[in-house]
Amino acid sequence: TTDHEGVVIDRYRLLHHERLAIPLLHVRKRSGASPRAVIEFGLEGKAGPAQWRSLLEHVNAGGDVLSFDPRGLGETRMHYRTAAGEDPVAANALSSALANLVYNAQLLGRPYPLEMVEDVEIVARSARERLGMLPPPVAGPGEAGAVAALAADVLGLEALTSKELDWWSKAVDDG
Repeated sequence: TTDHEGVVIDRYRLLHHERLAIPLLHVRKRSGASPRAVIEFGLEGKAGPAQWRSLLEHVNAGGDVLSFDPRGLGETRMHYRTAAGEDPVAANALSSALANLVYNAQLLGRPYPLEMVEDVEIVARSARERLGMLPPPVAGPGEAGAVAALAADVLGLEALTSKELDWWSKAVDDG
């Protein structure tokens, strides 16, 4: 727990099936948790110093923010990269970018956005069961807004982003 400018930041690590760990920040007023929260995440991971102003606005309006790292992003990203000139086919899986969760999800036949939706579900369930919150709306800046809208639709939550889901049809049209 960290106290900064009248705001408390609690850090959690949610464990799912004892293998998947989701780093989570709970940003709230010092006076205690609100039953109203928003789940916020980006494609770079949970909120950081650059998002502090928008977090403060939400907290000062009376709500909490739950920000997390979807699997393979932020704290959970692979810390290894393919070395320059390294043959990706012959690369050591432990030192290669090919060991990324996105590739593994595709190899298993499960699209990565669905794994991100599952991460949102884990965070939402934890917010309800462990923190006593109402079902939280979901938000994501930029391209994460499309995943947030998908998660909200699949999980029956409210989406706070208006990002159109036309990226898939555009990708198909562009080949």
